[in-house]
Amino acid sequence: MALPSSGAISIKDVFNETYTDDYTDGDEPTGTQVGIGYSSLTTLSDWADNGQGGGGLAAWTTYSGNGSAPHSLSEFHGGNRGSGSGGFPRT
Repeated sequence: MALPSSGAISIKDVFNETYTDDYTDGDEPTGTQVGIGYSSLTTLSDWADNGQGGGGLAAWTTYSGNGSAPHSLSEFHGGNRGSGSGGFPRT
């Protein structure tokens, strides 16, 4: 389910889109997930743009980031991991 194309979104919304392909999901990142970048805009932006090879995640099907820091939540407006993009390890 794609993130809204406008309006407020949170790092938790981006995490849930990345983790479950549903930004409205109620999952919270575990300590291990936070440690490997699940709550970092820089890391989430890189994964959305390029995928995460070690975790088996392809790049998002829709993502408007420019690949340059500083990253912002607005880069994720309308973003969609897409169900065909593989999944993150559930650590």
